[in-house]
Amino acid sequence: MKTKKYEIVAIIPARGGSKGLPRKNILNLGGIPLVAWSIRACLASSLITRVLVSTEDDEIAEIAKKFGAEVPFLRPEGMSIDDSTVTPAISHLLSTLNETENYAPDFHVILYPTSPFRKVETIDALIRKAIEGYHPVSTVKAVHISSWELHSPTEDGFLKPIISPLATGGDTVRYIRGSGYLSVSNVKSAVPKPYHHILKDKIEQIDIDEAKDLALAELVLNEGLFKREY
Repeated sequence: MKTKKYEIVAIIPARGGSKGLPRKNILNLGGIPLVAWSIRACLASSLITRVLVSTEDDEIAEIAKKFGAEVPFLRPEGMSIDDSTVTPAISHLLSTLNETENYAPDFHVILYPTSPFRKVETIDALIRKAIEGYHPVSTVKAVHISSWELHSPTEDGFLKPIISPLATGGDTVRYIRGSGYLSVSNVKSAVPKPYHHILKDKIEQIDIDEAKDLALAELVLNEGLFKREY
């Protein structure tokens, strides 16, 4: 049974359009639509108290409801074009719910539907970090690149290294990039105290954007490399 010391809402932004992989949010993966993986992960969490899907698409809305999420209303079409960010859509969702239901959660958890292989223990552990006072809590990936790998063109048609091999001694440089796996914000706090969790499990890091990513995810399931908890 879930405790309700805090109101913790999960928001899954899932628009209908996608250039790289058309209609990817509802493509089949392991017998269920891709968006359903995120919904089920949220429902399996011991801390999340409400699961919402933000979409402008009727079909996605119906699928989301079928798998146990709420879609209180469709988001405006203008918030779902190719270059849209999710921030206006999330703000619109929360502000409308505040106006219509007087709903004011303590924390909101954002999960992109393109990351299907989430561990419930990871979700709950990161929410607990937010409850401890960290804000925002987010997941990132470590990217290791040799100092010889990346180049930029010069005006005379040559290539020059972006990272100087002299500065690094030719060693591999580690960068950190964001991940759509999960982020948690304290809605009622504006005091920054960020916490970044580096995803180390290659399976958890899988993000579906192109056909090859979906094929990789299917291979993971076929080989039993992800333990389905939900």
